Amino acid sequence: MLGQIISVRNSAREIKEFTIKLDAPMRVLPGQYVMVSFEDRSQDRRAYSVVRYDAMSKTITLLVKIAGAFTKKLSLMNMGDEIFVYGPFGKFILHGKKKLMFISGGIGVVPLYSMLLNLIYTKNFDEIYFYYSSQKAEDMTLKHELESLNIDNIHVKLYFTKELDCERFSVDDIKSVHEFMDYDYYICGPDKMMNEIISGLMALGISKENIHKESYIMKSLQRK
Repeated sequence: MLGQIISVRNSAREIKEFTIKLDAPMRVLPGQYVMVSFEDRSQDRRAYSVVRYDAMSKTITLLVKIAGAFTKKLSLMNMGDEIFVYGPFGKFILHGKKKLMFISGGIGVVPLYSMLLNLIYTKNFDEIYFYYSSQKAEDMTLKHELESLNIDNIHVKLYFTKELDCERFSVDDIKSVHEFMDYDYYICGPDKMMNEIISGLMALGISKENIHKESYIMKSLQRK
């Protein structure tokens, strides 16, 4: 379907937020993604997770890390410009459990943040832990939004891997959570990070059935 860009803003260093008004409704589940292409090259498509979808206004919000020719072209688009949007796609969605741990790295935070917003809106959770790693504070998209949600039964912890004297996320952080074996785990980020975390979770005795992941190939910025 065709979409018109109605808002563009900087979200973090090298990350832009695009809000797009669609010409038809789209049923998007939290955690899913869409494919985007330009009018003059409709077969050249890239995948981006959906931050928010508003059914009333038929608007979709995407966060895009600017790296490579496609995203650089996208970053030069202005309000009123049109692009093609396809989807939604993906099986990285919530499975109904009410105790959840979200673990993300870099732009991989997007589908997890979308899930978090949905859970807050529906109040369909008991406890949520949200761990998010980025190189530096200026690279961290959604930082302020997540900090404002660190209330009640939502526990947000941010990590900066290239800041001096900052701790890094470790699976050991999970062991301090009461009844951590009863949680579902949702992980999204670079493959190396996810593989290390999943190995650590399984070493703790977490079942594969309770671990859900979404992989980003940072080289091409396309999802596996």
